Amino acid sequence: MKSVAVAAALVASLAATGAQIVTLPHGGKLKGSKGPGFDEYHGVPFAAPPTGNLRWKSPQPPSKWNGVRDASKWGGSCVQFDSNAQYPNNFPLYEFMSDLISPDISKAPYSEDCLYLNVYVPRGGAKNKPVVMFLHGGGLIFGGAAQPVLDGSFLAATNKDAIIVTANYRLGAFGYLGSSELAADNTDGSTGNFGWLDQTAALQWIQDNIGAFGGDPKHVTLWGQSAGAQSVLWHLIYTNQKAQAAGKPKLFQQVVMDSPNPPLKPYALATAQMRFNNMVTSFNCAGASAADTIACLRSKTTDDINNYQRDLWTTLYRANGAGPFAMTVDGAAIPVNAWAKFLAGEYDHDVKIIIGGNGNEGTGFLREDEPFPSLDAFIAGRFGWIPASYRQQIVDNVYPNTTLTLRQQKVGVYGDVLFNCPNRYLARKWASSNPKVWYYKFTEQTNFTNDTILLGSPHASELAYFFNHLPALERRDEFLLAYRMSQALLNFVTAGDPNGAKKNKEDKKRKDNRGNIVWPAYTGTGGSIINFDAQTKIITDANTNCDFFDGMYNAILP
Repeated sequence: MKSVAVAAALVASLAATGAQIVTLPHGGKLKGSKGPGFDEYHGVPFAAPPTGNLRWKSPQPPSKWNGVRDASKWGGSCVQFDSNAQYPNNFPLYEFMSDLISPDISKAPYSEDCLYLNVYVPRGGAKNKPVVMFLHGGGLIFGGAAQPVLDGSFLAATNKDAIIVTANYRLGAFGYLGSSELAADNTDGSTGNFGWLDQTAALQWIQDNIGAFGGDPKHVTLWGQSAGAQSVLWHLIYTNQKAQAAGKPKLFQQVVMDSPNPPLKPYALATAQMRFNNMVTSFNCAGASAADTIACLRSKTTDDINNYQRDLWTTLYRANGAGPFAMTVDGAAIPVNAWAKFLAGEYDHDVKIIIGGNGNEGTGFLREDEPFPSLDAFIAGRFGWIPASYRQQIVDNVYPNTTLTLRQQKVGVYGDVLFNCPNRYLARKWASSNPKVWYYKFTEQTNFTNDTILLGSPHASELAYFFNHLPALERRDEFLLAYRMSQALLNFVTAGDPNGAKKNKEDKKRKDNRGNIVWPAYTGTGGSIINFDAQTKIITDANTNCDFFDGMYNAILP
């Protein structure tokens, strides 16, 4: 993946100063950089720096400025620890995942002052361009808009009619620490979801400001991958409804979710409170009042908090695969579990949806020295919320050891339980009431590492294709696949349909057969899925393993 950064540098070398100066509604101006066919603006503040007394506060409006602000330089990346602590050397995706997950801190150093976004604007084309905003993955503890693979310039350079926005949001203890004390300290009563509220603030910034860049605030697609896609699901259930209840327009009309990890079991406030209490004890911050306790925690340095969460993550992840911080049902920003709302049909049924995942979601998450000696022990250790009776059925019937090695069984369970099956469940539920749902599977055997045989098409490997941002030495058929996938994405962003409003003439010129493939809307059981690989084709939804998990979800989830 290091060649991804090289490719980004090549595009950057073509850029020159002199991008159009944009005047925002408050009067401040932005001067970005000019690229080949597009202008780009970096380090654009969408909220006030969440530092000092704003640490663990809901996002506040950014300061206004007079004159011209330099938007050629990146803003800071949100604080996180070295992902090497999560992915030790015997971890299959060590090199691959660390490069994907880690922002380029040479241009965007880690800082609590990190609530910035980036805007990539194609020159020419429509005056009111549709907008797509991307939310990165990384388990709500890693990642950022400065990840090399998320460079929006490649998408901007290959279309004339869509603006690309990438945004940061607070991570880990800085973004997802929750407690009753912090809820009382916030005027909106929210706690444990500050990073998610940052995303909402970025969406609101688009509503208020994207018109200055030639964008259409009424035509916004919200796109996320992994934890970013999980965040999109929460937005789909809550954000538009809250905006409309306040008399405001919807913040988005379409969503794309790459490998979301649906919130089957989000944190209750009691769980978040336990994490908070442990941190208070660790820092000896118990005060005479809640205000004293919070003030003590806010007095700790960025490194103090970051080192604490690093040690906590390393211990928890190696024990059971769980992270220390997650979305919290706080009764304010998140009134109840999104999954329960989803099952009750309480979500925006008018939003158009693309959802999908990868053929080998589980391969990257298991270390080669995975400690559990049996499949039953693995399920109990990694997925303690699955009842013992269902664990036994999984062992005996879903992943029998007659043809699979123990590692293959573990990989299959991990990918199906966390990604493949809940995502199909989501897609089927949506398709039952919404004819505008498209479902994909990505199965290309990537060439990003020497571990191709071991990894297959692992979690996050689709990103380079959707962003049309492959390393320079990939095969020709992979470049064509990246073109197909990025064009399907851009078609959806601009026309509300991955097939586009009309046949794309560029497909004929490139003779890559994309124009001969119609991606049908997903209709549920037995419906059609597009399978993205070198021979991209339409397949039938027929994952029998997921049939079992459908029944389990219905039986044990709210």
